[in-house]
Amino acid sequence: MQIMNPRTACGHRAILPLMSLALAGSIGLACASTNDEEWEDVTQLIRNGDYIEAFSEAEARFEAHPDDPEAERLYKTALVAIHLERGRRLSFEDEDLKALEEFDAALEVMPGCEPAQAWIERTNRKLSEHWLNVALRLSSGSDLEAAYNGYLKASEYEPENLTAKAGAARMLLFMNYREGKSYEYYVQGVRELREYWLLPAGRKFEYANKYDEDEERAIEKRKVVNNLLAEERVQIASDLQEEGLYSAARNEYRLALLLDEDLPAALEGKELMDLEVEAADLLAEAERSQLRGDFETALAQLNSAMAVSIMQTDEIEAGFDGLEQARMQEMYDAAMDLEQDLRYEEAIVAYDELLAIVGYFDDAISRRNTLQSFVAQAAELYEQAGRAGSLEEELDLLSQVEIVWPEYKDIEQRIADLEAKLNAGQLEAELEIESAMSAEDE
Repeated sequence: MQIMNPRTACGHRAILPLMSLALAGSIGLACASTNDEEWEDVTQLIRNGDYIEAFSEAEARFEAHPDDPEAERLYKTALVAIHLERGRRLSFEDEDLKALEEFDAALEVMPGCEPAQAWIERTNRKLSEHWLNVALRLSSGSDLEAAYNGYLKASEYEPENLTAKAGAARMLLFMNYREGKSYEYYVQGVRELREYWLLPAGRKFEYANKYDEDEERAIEKRKVVNNLLAEERVQIASDLQEEGLYSAARNEYRLALLLDEDLPAALEGKELMDLEVEAADLLAEAERSQLRGDFETALAQLNSAMAVSIMQTDEIEAGFDGLEQARMQEMYDAAMDLEQDLRYEEAIVAYDELLAIVGYFDDAISRRNTLQSFVAQAAELYEQAGRAGSLEEELDLLSQVEIVWPEYKDIEQRIADLEAKLNAGQLEAELEIESAMSAEDE
């Protein structure tokens, strides 16, 4: 076994506070004991809490006597004492995960060491209580999934903590209640778990097993009860799954696994529902992206949903169709905007691009054809106006162009110029008539 040098990991001895005499004694008694006076100084150093010095002495002797079991035992005892002291200090500083690493290291050096096992149990209990408090705080808010995960974390550190399992189960039931299940469903579920699992099945069978480890029948009874309840939740999950309520079904499968973590139907169902919930979330995200006009993102999300889903292929296909429809509608609306802005040639190109993709969409063909006729008619009338024999004829032809395409080329300016000329000529003629009439009167 390769063991890390604690002097390298710890630095100077002064950074380690001394372990209490009770703890030191427990290491000496539970993990190692000796009556050999040759090693008494090392043992005394450990009992005094001088762990670095004890380790240095034990290491030197072990290196000098590698085949001596007593030298190896004291070397390991000194190393375990260092790991325990470091873990204990970390625990008091609320660095519990790091503390567990130290206690686990102590067990690796000396399997079965009772002080190390006691500290692991104590630290796990502390972590479990921490996550219970976190979950309880979250459960009063809206993030029930986070609360559920908090209860699971508490159960991870204390697998037999029924409060943690009950909290996780309650969150799953409440999530389903929020998703549309009846209040009666929620109340019945909580009552059933409390009545059949937590009280008689859980505590009573645990009590029997705690005081009589040979009472296999109590363990089997608990397994039977849990299995029956788990199978009942699986059936509920299956019904929800058939209704397409994948998130609610997943919650029921997760609830079943709280009761029987090895139930194949629950494991398979949860795995399937994990995928379907992911696909459903992607479908919802794709719809939001589509509403924002971000069609590329929506397409990527639909493709991702199709890659994971087994049961929602029809919905995803409908999503693809809806996305295509929305994309075509946007192209149609853009062409319409160009048409309304009298940008006929650009609108024709936009309609052509749309029709090249789908072949037919609403009245895009007729609009495109109408615009093409407007463009051709405007060009013909404009050309005829250029060959007109009089100002009046030219103005009449350009006025026809204006009706078809008000912003065609320079017709606005040309019409204004022609009207000015014609008005000037008319005024001049009127003056000449007035002048002639005046002359006749004289």
